[in-house]
Amino acid sequence: MAALSRAPDWQVLVASLPGGLDKRERTRLESQAAWALLALALEERGEPWDNLKERVRQGPKGKPELPEGPAFNLSHSQGLAVCGMGRFPLGVDVERVRVFRPELAERICTPLERELTGRSTDPHQALTQLWTCKESYMKYTGLGMAQGIGETAFSRLGTRPCLERGAGVWFQSLALLRGEERFWLTLCGEGRPPAAGLAVRPVAWQALRPYLSRKTVELCSTPRSL
Repeated sequence: MAALSRAPDWQVLVASLPGGLDKRERTRLESQAAWALLALALEERGEPWDNLKERVRQGPKGKPELPEGPAFNLSHSQGLAVCGMGRFPLGVDVERVRVFRPELAERICTPLERELTGRSTDPHQALTQLWTCKESYMKYTGLGMAQGIGETAFSRLGTRPCLERGAGVWFQSLALLRGEERFWLTLCGEGRPPAAGLAVRPVAWQALRPYLSRKTVELCSTPRSL
């Protein structure tokens, strides 16, 4: 574990898929790309990655994890793949900005959140960010949708969102732009947050090819939920 002791507390790697893919192929490659980012991050830390299928386990609540560390979490959305990695448990979510139907917005928001998103100059952007905040926390705990709306109620958005009830975790959000497409990415974690704010490292698609071609990444990405 000497390599891990020299590694940064937090890493967020992002890769953009090539264009021209149909929906089915894009979804398949998004998942593989997220696992390939994990393999790349492990290799850069001096950690083994070519036996990921044997190393990754389902935690007590079904969350994929490496029992010996480091902590990681994966996400993907509309041609973007993300891997978050750190010393402490974390959850990460990325979503392309979308239009929220009024009934959906009503269902996912507390009264305070409706006020927060409603006074935004772009409510759909605010709702997308809010959704990544909720998802990142649900992925951090491993409970998913069973977490409950009341347990994922936010009192503040912006670059450093905040839960109404605390919970001993921190959040950092970042807006991403790919061409004309806008995304929100939120990281939820324990321990000390990145002092300079959340930063992501773009990874070129070509740099992922050696990892995408390995059977271990294909096997990991198929049966497991991100």
